[in-house]
Amino acid sequence: ADDILDPKTEIQLVNLKSDETLPPEEDINFTLTAQEDLSKTPIAGPVRVKIVSEHTLSEPNVSSTQIRDNMIDCMRSQFQAKASSENPSKHKCLMPGTSEITIASEYCTVERPCVMSLDKMILHYVIHYIKRGVWDKVVPEPVEADKPRIDGYQCNICEKKFRNNHSKEEYSARGSFICHFATEHGKIIDAMRNDEAVDMKPVIELLEKNDNRLSKFVTNG
Repeated sequence: ADDILDPKTEIQLVNLKSDETLPPEEDINFTLTAQEDLSKTPIAGPVRVKIVSEHTLSEPNVSSTQIRDNMIDCMRSQFQAKASSENPSKHKCLMPGTSEITIASEYCTVERPCVMSLDKMILHYVIHYIKRGVWDKVVPEPVEADKPRIDGYQCNICEKKFRNNHSKEEYSARGSFICHFATEHGKIIDAMRNDEAVDMKPVIELLEKNDNRLSKFVTNG
């Protein structure tokens, strides 16, 4: 998936000191430095991450597919609320051969490709690209044991924040950030243009004609 990654895809991690407290609304609005055990120098990139532990993150010990499916389920309702339903036209997914989606709301397999309205098309392809690991270098995927230690993510492009809900054990911040990064900043267009596994030109043309938000990224690059 490296060939379809944005070249500026680095991440910064920080730890809280043991005696440090979190202001209720400003807990991820600060200058970040990289951990010594992860990098020798601060790293600039499109996202900031708040780590609420002084220990390094664990190595993955559960299925990455399971982690991704759980994250996708959590983030879907947040994104779908913003989707427009003005155009009722249908689109058949071009991507089931590269990654299959088995969550009921977006079910898409080689035997049964998803047929969707155009207003659901963007999220559907974002989910496919997440399952293919396209943005894993932008936001490394945490294992389940580390999710409670990650307070949230902040976009370094527009400063928008995405927080996990620890009281409800809902850890959708990573998925919400990726949706934001892919759609609000046009990174899904970059992924489609550089996709060597699937010819996404027909989808890009549909988005240019039918999606006011993403058409500018198609036109202007």
